[in-house]
Amino acid sequence: MSLLEVSSLSVNFNLPTPLFQKKRILHAVKSVSFAVESGETLAIVGESGSGKSTLVRAILRLVTASEGDVVFDGENLMNLNQGEMRVRRKRLGMIFQDPIASLSPRRTVFQIIEEPLLVHFPQMTADEREAKVGQFMDLMRLPSSVRNRYPHEFSGGQAQRIGIARALICEPDLLIADEPVSALDVSIQAEVLDLLSEIKESQNLTMLFISHDLSVVYQVADRVLVLQHGEIKETGTVANIFGTPKDPYTQRLLAAIPTL
Repeated sequence: MSLLEVSSLSVNFNLPTPLFQKKRILHAVKSVSFAVESGETLAIVGESGSGKSTLVRAILRLVTASEGDVVFDGENLMNLNQGEMRVRRKRLGMIFQDPIASLSPRRTVFQIIEEPLLVHFPQMTADEREAKVGQFMDLMRLPSSVRNRYPHEFSGGQAQRIGIARALICEPDLLIADEPVSALDVSIQAEVLDLLSEIKESQNLTMLFISHDLSVVYQVADRVLVLQHGEIKETGTVANIFGTPKDPYTQRLLAAIPTL
């Protein structure tokens, strides 16, 4: 059984329309369907503006879907009210694209990583939260000496480690990584990707990995879904997509990679 099943998911946005003119609609995601097996990493790839981020935000209900279903572990998330969805989010971790902007500048490293525990596990004691945060700081190779520092004091790679620790602290079943290394230098990208691979294997994580960089996708994914203008152009294993791409759009994306 698939951990995540997305069926005919569409997201439309109303565009500003001059007076007396016909209403304009942007079809950002167009009837997208796919499934992700437990323990699998599915990469969603495409150029900027292809609808990748909108798709995953609709899955998390951070934007409103126009139609379709998102079944997570047998439960349709589209049928839940806001309170019920908030409870489910502890099983859905999210890593954001901009590591600095995604962290509150007014909170320390410890407070940032601790916050999901306060929201989702209010029964935990302060000592239990202290131990849990320490465990995940160790996992992310963040020394305890930085726990009282603020995000602006860190490099992009260090800040992304903080974001990953926050995303994992509730031990989610599904981790969604939205362009997690695109804002980082190449050498730092490698470190973060290695960390994600280690964590995926040790915790048997299921992952949705969003990227426009196919050379990164080649390193981390089991399967690839190619998105263009909100529509699926092609999907398959990494070997099939990189070895024998069928769609001309996929072929153009692969041809644009400097090196693999």
